[in-house]
Amino acid sequence: MAQTWRKLCVFIVCLLACFILIYPAISGSGVVKTPVSEGPVQQINEYYSTQTTTYSDGTSITRHIINGPSKPPAGFEPASVALPAPNPAMGTSTLTVPTYNWVFGCSSVSGAMIAGYYDRNGYSEMYTGPAIAALRP
Repeated sequence: MAQTWRKLCVFIVCLLACFILIYPAISGSGVVKTPVSEGPVQQINEYYSTQTTTYSDGTSITRHIINGPSKPPAGFEPASVALPAPNPAMGTSTLTVPTYNWVFGCSSVSGAMIAGYYDRNGYSEMYTGPAIAALRP
């Protein structure tokens, strides 16, 4: 089962890589955008800053830089929630996934929670790195 899962993952990564390589050729007028000016990094607060880049076609993109602390602020207490009971008639269910006490970032956390769920439920080699003991009950 683990070999099949790995092959599927490799296939998906290869498919995405091919798409990324051919997308510029099929995605527009063929006009190449090049950066013509890059603004200064504007520090909004100690954890958040922005920077705007203007391109040759007149468009501009603002980069948002989030550099949160690695530890929670003093006095931080994680909130507890009461999960609703599963209700198949309403199409709701509750999954038992690993949780984390302190993080900044949604994508990496949700990805880790999904990988942890599959690691605990039939795909035991989904993750085999150094924190494996933390994922398993």
